Formats: sequence, C-alpha cells, structure tokens
Amino acid sequence: MDLENKVDMNENEEISIELSWWERVKYLFIQPSKTMEYLAEKPKVLFPILMILFGFSIFALIKKDLIIEFTKNAMMRELVQKGMSIEDIPEQVIKFSTWGAVVGAMIGPFIGWFIKSVVVHVIAKITKGVGTFKASLSAVGYAYLIMLFGEGIRTIISLITQNAFVLTSPAVFLGDEQFGTPLYTFTSSLDIFSIWYLVVGSIGIAYVHKISRKKSSFIVFGCWAVAILFSLASAMMK
Repeated sequence: MDLENKVDMNENEEISIELSWWERVKYLFIQPSKTMEYLAEKPKVLFPILMILFGFSIFALIKKDLIIEFTKNAMMRELVQKGMSIEDIPEQVIKFSTWGAVVGAMIGPFIGWFIKSVVVHVIAKITKGVGTFKASLSAVGYAYLIMLFGEGIRTIISLITQNAFVLTSPAVFLGDEQFGTPLYTFTSSLDIFSIWYLVVGSIGIAYVHKISRKKSSFIVFGCWAVAILFSLASAMMK
C-alpha cells in the first residue's frame, strides 16, 4: 500500500479524540488531515451550515452598496454595447437585478457547497468509495470555510479600495477590458483560496471514502475542471 496516497484507517476503528469546533477549524488550516480524519468518523454539518449561510451573508451585506453599484455599472456597459441607456430599463428591473446580485452573494456559496458535495459523493461512491453523504457534506463544508476566509479578506480589501469586485487570482493582472473573455474566465478560476479549498477537500474525500489521495484529487479537481470548461464555453459564445 502506498503510504502517501492511501488513507490507512481501520474501517471499524473509532476516533477516540474529541475535537471541539475551534480545534476542528484550527487544524483545518494548519493540519487539515487531522480535522478530516475526525470528520470522516464523526461528521459535523450544523457548524459549516451556519458559518457558510451567515458568514457569506454578513460579508455580502457589509458591501451591499458596492455590489449594487458594481452590478448597475455592469448593466450600463451592456446597454451601451446594445445602443441603449439605463433609462430604457424599468426601475423595478434594475432593483431586482441589483438586489438579486446581493442575494446571490449571500446564498450562492451555500447552494454551491451542497451541489459540490452531492457530485463528489456520487462520483466517489461510483468509484467504490465507502463514506456516507453526511460525511462528504461535512468534509466539503469544512473545506469551504477556506472559501469563507478568502471572502473575508476580499471584503476587507473591498471596503478599503471601495471596489466590490476584488480578485485573488492571476486575473488581477488583466485589464478591465478583458472582463468576460475566455482568458479572464480561466485566470479568475485560479483563485488562491479556491485551489486551497480543493486541496483540503481532496484530503477530506480521501478520508471519508477511504480511497487514495490520488483518486480523491482526481474526483475533486476533475469536477472543478469540468466547471471551468463550461465557463470557458459560455465566455466563447458571447
């Protein structure tokens, strides 16, 4: 057995160490294997549910004015390209679109977490994984706290720069005129916190389903790559 790639755990062995919520979060950042090994045997879903729902909602509300302004400006740019102006759009439509962006920033991550958990769990089971869906949901949920951490950093930068759309990816080096292009779409997907989340998520799925790290990485990063391909195809059709 490859000791580096296999999760060497006895299926009937119980995890005797009890980790508090604070310890689970702490080790998630400094020793993710310890948190994921624990969650594989004692999955916890309430804490990530609350953190993801309320955490992203708080950050979105903190910068709601910036999000609304950014969405309005984006709409205006699209209208100019079509030879129209903002006055051509009913005020109710503008309000719906701008506040829709705020609501999306609040609940989008929660929906994304659930869908990603379902997809990786199903694929892991197809490839002879043995974990439960609750354990998969727990592992991916805790890994998603890294995304929440990244959003917190971006929110602070947003408030300092008064810019709603802060990037922590190579796309930051591209000009605004590149927004929406395939190059911009690809480079923005290489977000440092997204990659970190994927690595930790792969560790979690390996422990949950008792599969090799190589296989779990293929599942997690493979799903991410497919999502990027769809985004690129959409960008190319614009």
